[in-house]
Amino acid sequence: MYGPSNLRSLLPRKTWGFLRLEAKKKANGKCMICGKKTTRLEGHERWSYDEQNGVQKLEEIISICHDCHSV
Repeated sequence: MYGPSNLRSLLPRKTWGFLRLEAKKKANGKCMICGKKTTRLEGHERWSYDEQNGVQKLEEIISICHDCHSV
Protein backbone atom coordinates (compact mmCIF):
# COMPACT_ATOMS: atom_id res chain seq x y z
CA MET A 1 0.00 0.00 0.00
CA TYR A 2 1.20 3.50 -0.76
CA GLY A 3 1.42 6.33 1.76
CA PRO A 4 0.13 9.88 1.32
CA SER A 5 0.67 11.24 -2.15
CA ASN A 6 0.42 14.98 -1.93
CA LEU A 7 3.10 17.61 -2.26
CA ARG A 8 2.85 18.73 1.34
CA SER A 9 3.84 15.28 2.56
CA LEU A 10 6.45 14.67 -0.16
CA LEU A 11 8.32 17.99 -0.29
CA PRO A 12 10.56 19.51 2.37
CA ARG A 13 8.51 21.76 4.67
CA LYS A 14 10.33 24.90 3.47
CA THR A 15 9.64 24.13 -0.21
CA TRP A 16 5.93 23.43 0.35
CA GLY A 17 5.70 26.61 2.45
CA PHE A 18 7.15 28.66 -0.41
CA LEU A 19 4.76 27.17 -2.98
CA ARG A 20 1.76 27.65 -0.69
CA LEU A 21 2.74 31.26 0.02
CA GLU A 22 3.02 32.03 -3.71
CA ALA A 23 -0.49 30.62 -4.28
CA LYS A 24 -1.77 32.64 -1.32
CA LYS A 25 -0.37 35.85 -2.83
CA LYS A 26 -2.21 35.15 -6.10
CA ALA A 27 -5.47 34.56 -4.22
CA ASN A 28 -5.35 38.03 -2.63
CA GLY A 29 -7.24 36.93 0.49
CA LYS A 30 -10.05 35.14 -1.34
CA CYS A 31 -10.81 31.48 -1.91
CA MET A 32 -9.94 30.66 -5.52
CA ILE A 33 -13.00 28.39 -5.78
CA CYS A 34 -15.92 30.13 -4.04
CA GLY A 35 -14.47 33.65 -3.77
CA LYS A 36 -15.07 33.93 -0.02
CA LYS A 37 -12.76 36.42 1.70
CA THR A 38 -10.81 34.77 4.52
CA THR A 39 -7.57 35.10 6.43
CA ARG A 40 -7.04 31.31 6.49
CA LEU A 41 -6.34 29.90 3.04
CA GLU A 42 -5.11 26.36 2.43
CA GLY A 43 -2.93 25.14 -0.41
CA HIS A 44 -4.66 22.79 -2.85
CA GLU A 45 -3.06 20.94 -5.75
CA ARG A 46 -4.72 20.68 -9.15
CA TRP A 47 -3.59 17.68 -11.18
CA SER A 48 -4.31 16.38 -14.66
CA TYR A 49 -4.14 12.71 -15.58
CA ASP A 50 -3.13 11.01 -18.79
CA GLU A 51 -4.69 7.59 -18.22
CA GLN A 52 -3.42 6.20 -21.52
CA ASN A 53 0.22 6.82 -20.57
CA GLY A 54 -0.18 6.60 -16.78
CA VAL A 55 1.14 10.12 -16.18
CA GLN A 56 0.00 12.51 -13.48
CA LYS A 57 0.91 16.20 -13.98
CA LEU A 58 0.71 19.03 -11.46
CA GLU A 59 -1.11 21.91 -13.15
CA GLU A 60 -1.13 24.46 -10.33
CA ILE A 61 -1.40 25.08 -6.62
CA ILE A 62 -4.32 27.26 -5.58
CA SER A 63 -5.42 28.74 -2.26
CA ILE A 64 -8.86 27.82 -1.05
CA CYS A 65 -10.93 28.22 2.12
CA HIS A 66 -11.30 25.37 4.59
CA ASP A 67 -14.91 24.72 3.55
CA CYS A 68 -13.95 24.19 -0.11
CA HIS A 69 -10.93 22.12 0.88
CA SER A 70 -13.15 19.83 2.97
CA VAL A 71 -15.27 18.85 -0.02
